[in-house]
Amino acid sequence: MAQTKIINKKLIIFTFIFALLLVYFLVFEKKIEQKEAGKNNLFKYVIADITEFAIEKTDSVIEVERILNDWKIKKPADLPGSKTDIDSFLQDVRDIQKVRVVGKNMADLKPFGLDAPIVVYKVRAADQVLTLKLGDKNPDQSGYYAKFENQPELMVIEIGAEAVIDKELLHFRDKEIFRLDAEDIKECRITDNGKKYALEYEDHWKMKLPIEFDEPEEIDIKEIIGNIADISVKEFFDMNKKVSAVKAGLKSSRRVITLIDNKKKEYILNIGKETEEYSRYYAGLAKKNLIFAVDKYIYDDIISDLDKLVEEKKALDEELKKKEEEKKNDKDEEEEEK
Repeated sequence: MAQTKIINKKLIIFTFIFALLLVYFLVFEKKIEQKEAGKNNLFKYVIADITEFAIEKTDSVIEVERILNDWKIKKPADLPGSKTDIDSFLQDVRDIQKVRVVGKNMADLKPFGLDAPIVVYKVRAADQVLTLKLGDKNPDQSGYYAKFENQPELMVIEIGAEAVIDKELLHFRDKEIFRLDAEDIKECRITDNGKKYALEYEDHWKMKLPIEFDEPEEIDIKEIIGNIADISVKEFFDMNKKVSAVKAGLKSSRRVITLIDNKKKEYILNIGKETEEYSRYYAGLAKKNLIFAVDKYIYDDIISDLDKLVEEKKALDEELKKKEEEKKNDKDEEEEEK
C-alpha cells in the first residue's frame, strides 16, 4: 500500500514537471515565432505609442491625430475618426515586409521613383517621426522601391504595400450612424412607403405593428435589431461632394427608422432616394445636416425580414383558425349523431 502511494506521488510530481516544461517550451516557441514574424517588418513601432500619422500624395493630404483613446482627422477637414479602422490600418502598415536592401547612401533616387514618390507615409510614435517614401515598382513587378527619410537604406518592400498605405479619406472616417448597441435598443419603429412596423422589448421582443405578434422567434427579431444597429455609412456627401436634401429625397422621406434606447433617447434615420450607384440610398440623421449613403440591400433585407415575420404570424393565425373550425365541425357532427 505504501509503495503504491510512493509511485502515485512520483507520478504526480513527474506530471507536474512535464506540464511546466510543456508550458515553458510553448511560450518560448511562440516568442521565437513572433520575433521571426516581425523580423522583416518595415516598422517596429508599438501602435499604442502612435500619436499622429499622415498620408501625403501629390493631390491630397490626410492627417490624423490621437485624442486620448480616440482618433480625430485634422486634414482635409476636422472629422471624427474610426478607431477600429485606424487601429487596423496602423497594424497593417506596421506589418508591411521589407524584401531586401538595394543599396545605401544612393546619390540619385530618380531611377527608383523616389524623387517624386507616389505616396509618403509619416508617423509619430513615442516622439520619433518616421517618414517613408514609396517609389516605383521594381523591374520584375514584385515590390516597390522605398526609403525612409534621413536613413541610408534603399529597399524593396512587398508589392501589397501601396494598397495598404494608400487609403482614401472614407477609410478613416467614423462610419457609425446610431452609436448604439443592439442590447440597448428597447423600441424600433419603421415607416416604409406607407407601411408601418413597430417592435418593442419588455421581457422579450414583440411586434406591435402591422400585426400583434407576442411570441415571435426571439432570434429573428434580435437579428433584425442587430442589422439595424449595424447600418453604417458607405459614402459621405459633404466637402466637395455636397448633395442637397431635396435631391437626396430627404425633405419628405418616405422611409424612416426610429430607435429608442433604454434611456428613452430617440434616434431617427431618414432614408431617401437611390444614389446614382443604384446600390445605395441617400440618408441622414434627423436634426443633422450631414447627408450620406447606406447600403440599399441591407435596408431592403430588413424590410423583407419584417414582412416575413408578418407572414409567419398570418400563417399561424390561419392554422389556428383552421384547427378551431375543424374542432367546431367535429363537435357539430357529434351532436348530430346523438
